[in-house]
Amino acid sequence: MEVNFRNFKAFENLSESNINRIKKESQIKKYGLGSPISVADTIPNEILIILEGEARLINQYSLNASFSETELATPETVAKVGTGTFVGLSSILRAQSCEVICAATEIIVIALSDSIILDLYKKEDSFRNWCNSTIQISEIYSIAFKLIRNSSLSNLSLKKVVPI
Repeated sequence: MEVNFRNFKAFENLSESNINRIKKESQIKKYGLGSPISVADTIPNEILIILEGEARLINQYSLNASFSETELATPETVAKVGTGTFVGLSSILRAQSCEVICAATEIIVIALSDSIILDLYKKEDSFRNWCNSTIQISEIYSIAFKLIRNSSLSNLSLKKVVPI
């Protein structure tokens, strides 16, 4: 499968040498329905860009203040994401896992190692500026979850409070 990386806003202004590096070092991967793509409490060693299919951003923790920080609740879909979504980027840039995502359909992704991503972040102004000015849906959810969890509104449904 041929991927034109310049079609992704994050990569549209990269140097030709870095585009060639990405083409050379990236891998196409497939995930079946229900397969975990990004798991809680693990910072990935690669980012994935969804090329085909859909995935679900999952909430698996309770907003109830009486629950411990890591106590599991009934998992619920917060949002569906699809083509062009970056999975793992927020966790890598924050150095903190913030994404629980599983395949909602069979999906095809392109995988880029964390070393490539961090190198691009250090050396390519356009990529760094894109990263610093673009917030991923999983990061929005993570921030909203923590704000609501620590407020007096912790008995509300985050899905109802933050329509994504």
